[in-house]
Amino acid sequence: TKIGDNKLYWNSATSEANVETFAANIKNLLEPAGFDGVDLDWEENVDHEGMLRLTRELREIWPDAIITIPTGITGHDAPDFAQCRDYVDAFMPMTYIPIRQWSGWRVPVPLTPLYAFRDELGENPYSIEYVLNNWEDAGVPSSQIVMGVGGFGAVWTDTSGNGRVATDPYLSTTTGSPEG
Repeated sequence: TKIGDNKLYWNSATSEANVETFAANIKNLLEPAGFDGVDLDWEENVDHEGMLRLTRELREIWPDAIITIPTGITGHDAPDFAQCRDYVDAFMPMTYIPIRQWSGWRVPVPLTPLYAFRDELGENPYSIEYVLNNWEDAGVPSSQIVMGVGGFGAVWTDTSGNGRVATDPYLSTTTGSPEG
């Protein structure tokens, strides 16, 4: 749902004129329902100043809330999100990468490897080490970074047989975990 010049509605909701009401609405909806916080997951066209306004306002009106922000894959957005570090509990870099699949579809794959190997192609920007270094360089301590494997309710197998990527949903009529 986009408005105007390709901005998401949330960018309007986090404007100076609207952020106080927006934050109050978030708290007033979630807290009575028993939620202990909010995950602010806007993935496109993020107005980082608006995100700062929202996290600051939420922290002020809901001081005990757990506030988290999922972020981009490589941590290149860390400097933009780092300004919110005093108001959020954790940043969660998306620890999977979208890869090409049949008919142009993209599927989630675990972020690998653990360390940023360097070879003829350069440094791997999808490694845990690379991502953490970007966040630490932006002034965010590793204690505020949550890394993990995304859970998508599906298991993916290596249908190409090359041992490199998972590209096809695992389907079975049996129970138990897939092998191979």
